[in-house]
Order: sequence, then structure tokens, then C-alpha cells
Amino acid sequence: MRASRTAPRPGERGFSLIEIMVVVMIIAVLIGIAIPVYLGARSRSQDAKAKSLISLAVKAQRAYLTDNKRYTTDEAALRREVTQQISFVSTTPAQGSSEVQVTVGDVSATAPDQLVCMAVVSQSGTTFTIKDMATGADSGTWYLKGADATACNTSVAGYSRSW
Repeated sequence: MRASRTAPRPGERGFSLIEIMVVVMIIAVLIGIAIPVYLGARSRSQDAKAKSLISLAVKAQRAYLTDNKRYTTDEAALRREVTQQISFVSTTPAQGSSEVQVTVGDVSATAPDQLVCMAVVSQSGTTFTIKDMATGADSGTWYLKGADATACNTSVAGYSRSW
């Protein structure tokens, strides 16, 4: 038995090929706008997570400094100062991990272990570095986006007081 085609009822008709193509083009334009916005928001979120992690590491270092009058690279000592799971390492941290690179330096010969540099790499691949000096002309916290803490010295060239 063959299926018979019935004629459309009066007032009913399908979509034309042009109408369907216009709808598809509108959807494609909306997707073309939405994807970059989503990816940008995702990258900013990953960077915010890394900044939060390194800020907690700075708080741990400051708490240690208050108690011991110097900064440290001792992971066990620093982990006692924070409740979050942070791994303090001496090498470049893994991208998107909870690792924070810690390097301790001297502000001067009379001020040993009064400088700490910390770096973290976000999931998006951006490196955030904080340099904290307890003493000296440039004492305080300095921020740098896009470099690591391997050169932990008193120079604040390229650093700023905020992100």
C-alpha cells in the first residue's frame, strides 16, 4: 500500500528554503558572539582563582613573618598558617594546580629573609607573581602579571601595587 500525499489545507504551508537559511544564519551569528564571551569569562574566572590562591599564600607568609620575624620556604610551616590545600614548591608551579612557587631572598645583608616572591599559574596559563618585602625603601606588596618568581630580588621594575 502506498502512502498518499494529501494536498495542504487552505492557510497551511511549510517553510521555504530561504526562511530556514535565514534562521540558521541568525543562530550562527548568535553562537559566534556567545562563544568568545563565554571563553573570556572562563579565562577571567580561572585567573581569579589563581589570584585567590596566591593571596592566601601571602597571608600564610605574613603570619609566619609575624611569628618568626622572617619569611620561609618551609611547606610544613606555611601549611599550618592556611586552611586551604596549597602546595608550596620551589619550582615553577603546574598550570591550574594548587601549587605556589615560593622563593625567599634578602632585602640587604642586614635584613636576611625579609623578601618573599611567590608565583602561581592559572588554568588559562597566566602567571601571577607577588613580591612582598618586610623592610626597605620599597617595602610592601608588589604585583606582576605574566612572570615567575625565579628572580627574587629587591627590584620592583615592572611591578605595581595592584593587579
